[in-house]
Amino acid sequence: MPLRDRVVCALAAECVAVVAETPGMEDAPGHVCAALREAIRAHEEDEARGGRSSGDGRQRVGREVKLRCGYSPSARGGAKAHAWLEIEGGKVVDVCVEGLALAEAARRAGIDYDDEEAMRQRFGEEALTYGAYSPGPESALRPMTVLNVVVHTAGSKTTPKKPASGLTLKPPPATVAGAARAVEGVRAVESNVIHGDWRATAPKEILPGLEAIASARVETVASQEERLRALGVVA
Repeated sequence: MPLRDRVVCALAAECVAVVAETPGMEDAPGHVCAALREAIRAHEEDEARGGRSSGDGRQRVGREVKLRCGYSPSARGGAKAHAWLEIEGGKVVDVCVEGLALAEAARRAGIDYDDEEAMRQRFGEEALTYGAYSPGPESALRPMTVLNVVVHTAGSKTTPKKPASGLTLKPPPATVAGAARAVEGVRAVESNVIHGDWRATAPKEILPGLEAIASARVETVASQEERLRALGVVA
């Protein structure tokens, strides 16, 4: 994997950690994507100013990082508004997925996500409902997608899905549950994030988390020799 792609993976991991720890952030995928896009762009600009190569001998140039706003199926049924990033015209980065916070809370607590009784005892029915709890082999949860690689968030029994599963730019039919709300959600993201100031329009309670994502950086070196020099192993 090229160095620049490894950087995107590292920034995506930072983003996931913040989303999992910040209540309400799952409900603002457009703002999360805007913050992650800023982190990716800022890192590549820093690397370009430093004159680093891409890892394959070519000089770094800024890559196109687009924020897409469309629709995805919801684990609660029906459709919902969603947002994701596309890098270089096709590599999807979709890490603000439904159910992430609950799945991460179970992992940190050492609880098997697919053990329904243990999950109910630990988190309670209300938290499971709010967290879109969907265990078992037919789980309705969509996995994350990082540069077109599927990353499951929940139990090991989750049905395998394709990268970017269920994402679409096409509005759902009016007969689909949640269709009208989803369309309004997409319009809000377009107005407030894509064509607006995402910081000014972000919910105040998640703004510190968004700033943490936007300011995330990954320290990189251009070669093994540079790494050793940074560690003081070689002069």
